[in-house]
Amino acid sequence: MAEERKWLEGLLGCRIQIQVSDGRLLEGIFSCVDRGCNVILRNTTEWKLSRAQDSNEENATSRTTREFRRNIGISMVPGDHLVRISVNKAGVLPEFEVSGNLSSSDHLVLWKSPV
Repeated sequence: MAEERKWLEGLLGCRIQIQVSDGRLLEGIFSCVDRGCNVILRNTTEWKLSRAQDSNEENATSRTTREFRRNIGISMVPGDHLVRISVNKAGVLPEFEVSGNLSSSDHLVLWKSPV
C-alpha cells in the first residue's frame, strides 16, 4: 500500500488526460484523488471526442478526433465516470518508474476501466 501511495504521489503536478464515460476527454494538472477515486484537475481543458471515418476506401479505419474544446479551470471527475487515465510521457521524471500499457500516442495509459 505504501508503494502505491508513493507512486500516486509521484504523479502530483503531472499533466494527465482522463477519458470520461460520456465521451469527453479532460486534460489538466493532477492535484488530488480521494478514497472514492474522485480526481481533481487544475488548468483543465475539455474536449468532446467523436469518431471520424477515413475517406480512403482501402484504409477504412475510424480515428478519434477532438471536436469541441473549452477551458474549464478546476474540475472534479467522479471515480464512477473514469474510463481511462493517461500521462504525457514527457511529463514523467526519468527516475519515476511508471507501470502501464504503452499507447500509440505520446501518452502512457496508467489505468483503464475493466468494463
